[in-house]
Amino acid sequence: MGPWFNTDLYTVPQLLVFVTGCGLWALLYLILIRNFLRDRFVEMPIVAAASNFGWEFLWAFVFKTDMGLLMNLGYKLWFFLDVFIFAAVLRYGKDQVHIPELRRHFRASMLLILLAFGIGYYFFTADGFDTPTGLTSGLIANVVISGLYPLMMLRKPSLAGISTAIAWLKMLGTGLITLFAFMYFQEGAWFIKSLGLAVLALDLYYLYLLYERIGREGRSAASA
Repeated sequence: MGPWFNTDLYTVPQLLVFVTGCGLWALLYLILIRNFLRDRFVEMPIVAAASNFGWEFLWAFVFKTDMGLLMNLGYKLWFFLDVFIFAAVLRYGKDQVHIPELRRHFRASMLLILLAFGIGYYFFTADGFDTPTGLTSGLIANVVISGLYPLMMLRKPSLAGISTAIAWLKMLGTGLITLFAFMYFQEGAWFIKSLGLAVLALDLYYLYLLYERIGREGRSAASA
């Protein structure tokens, strides 16, 4: 398939599953941005946003996936969408913080957290612990994201700004990327696979908690 897809290393079904999962994440970002513009609430846990932004910068500009040109461009698309999201976190994210001392130093704290995650992800990959697609470090970032979503939602006084679409896209997007891991690594690689399964469990738990709360407060309480 030329430079767009690396079919020497990956089968067409593997590429389709991975690209679809990544596409669902891009759609998630677009919905998150739309909802932010409407509700002025960033539906991303603030620490997860810093972790995610650090990972995406590295894989957009420092490291290069071996899947082909499409995925290298796709990682850059993720980054540029996330520029808007992280900027929104710096502007409005302190609404998620309830400790006065942290609120006063919120932006500096976020930039330090971003730097810490970025350095960690850089050396994790540079020292040879990652895959050529960034799969391992990406799933570690997803454990952070999916582990913090329930806390963000449950601490919020109301469901305004919380979207069922984002919950589903997060689960399906990373779920397909985890499926890719099982397709590509038919034997072994259980650290990577266990990360993906852990994210799936956390995402399903978040969906359960979200719909349980919608049942108590009414469907109209949540965003689309």
